Amino acid sequence: MPWAMNDAASARGVPHPGPCDCGSATSDGDPDPVTAAAGMGQVVRGFVQFPPGPARHLTRLRISLRRIDLADAPAVTLACVDLPDVVVPSAGHVPFALPLPPEVAQVVARHSAGVTLAVRAHADVDGSGQVQVGDLVSTTTTLIATDSPAPVTITVQPVTG
Repeated sequence: MPWAMNDAASARGVPHPGPCDCGSATSDGDPDPVTAAAGMGQVVRGFVQFPPGPARHLTRLRISLRRIDLADAPAVTLACVDLPDVVVPSAGHVPFALPLPPEVAQVVARHSAGVTLAVRAHADVDGSGQVQVGDLVSTTTTLIATDSPAPVTITVQPVTG
């Protein structure tokens, strides 16, 4: 199985099967990959890297896994996790664990030659859920290797107006 990552027992955060763009079937007919937290066994782990500066408080840090290889279609969110009330230390990085529904591994297995997955982050300062001035977001594509358990680093930058 290509998702030979760590178990979800120590995952920090709240698996979010609802309103963070999750919940729709992929455009190629795959079943809805978002399920309840029960049964989640594989985890994408890593760090969100923040710009240098003093410690700061975030209302929410949202990490999402997206399938980005669908031609002429927007990325599809396969899984996401919200980390509430995060304090970013002055060292500038916050660990995360993103539990994956079992269906994600099935999608990868079914389309092994052509699945490209990436993670993204939104550091929500005021809790609005919308990207606003003052929030921090990932601005580069952070790919997930489907055959490697290596942790990933997502770099975020401030949204300016």
